[in-house]
Amino acid sequence: APRRGLPALGGSGRRVATIKPSAPLAGLPGDAFSGDDRLVVIRTTDDALQVCDVASGQTRFEVQLSGQAKFNTERFSASGAHLLTGDTWGGVQVWDAGNGTLLHTTQAHRTVVTRFDFSDDGRYYASLSADGSVQVWDAGTHARFGPPLVQVK
Repeated sequence: APRRGLPALGGSGRRVATIKPSAPLAGLPGDAFSGDDRLVVIRTTDDALQVCDVASGQTRFEVQLSGQAKFNTERFSASGAHLLTGDTWGGVQVWDAGNGTLLHTTQAHRTVVTRFDFSDDGRYYASLSADGSVQVWDAGTHARFGPPLVQVK
């Protein structure tokens, strides 16, 4: 099947570039754009993430996990400098949003990572898992900040 371009929309809602996925498009995550609207992340059917420059439509980099883990959630850091990804096996990865270098990876949860959220000041982020656990991270060092928080039933 021919690949179709995805029109990228900036914050103004106007069309600024057409992005050509490297494989058929599987969809956009909920938080597809970086905070400054310069980058967009798309998911392809070959289980890869493609990070593209919104203005030019050019691919900056593409990342894929090894083994059986698949990306489940992704979000740019508050500063836009990093792409955070969570996988189906409970892993959390931090990628350099400029070039796709893997900066940090850890087995953070027992089950699938479902979401990331940031503190208002951008100093911390939290990963949430389907098992109900929440891990808080230092956004500067990507080190765990305290023990995992778990829901008591």
